[in-house]
Amino acid sequence: MRRIRHSISFLLTLPVFAGACSGEFTPVSYQDQPVAQAIDMHLHTGKWSLLPPRTQAYLASRFPFPLGLAPESLVDRTLSSTGILEQLDDAGLEKAVLFAVYAPESVGVTKNQFMIDTIEEAPER
Repeated sequence: MRRIRHSISFLLTLPVFAGACSGEFTPVSYQDQPVAQAIDMHLHTGKWSLLPPRTQAYLASRFPFPLGLAPESLVDRTLSSTGILEQLDDAGLEKAVLFAVYAPESVGVTKNQFMIDTIEEAPER
């Protein structure tokens, strides 16, 4: 549970830190050479309402929500197809691979139809 706790905290704080960046994009490189195309190979989509109540309570108690941010809106905005596409655009990435969550004891299980609906919003990405 400790590992999950740190992973969840990191995933939820990442968009906050990313939003504070200057907006300047540094192209992806490997061994000091620019990469023509990079793909984010591990993204998850989701909704606050799909998280188990225990996980909702944990996140709400651990994450500081300044300026009137609520955990529900932050999770929904960040993990929506729109939020994922914005993060890809900010990182200069054209494509990504979405993974369904299957962690019934911690963050829940993403249904296949939810994944299909999310992917259909931008299938080319």
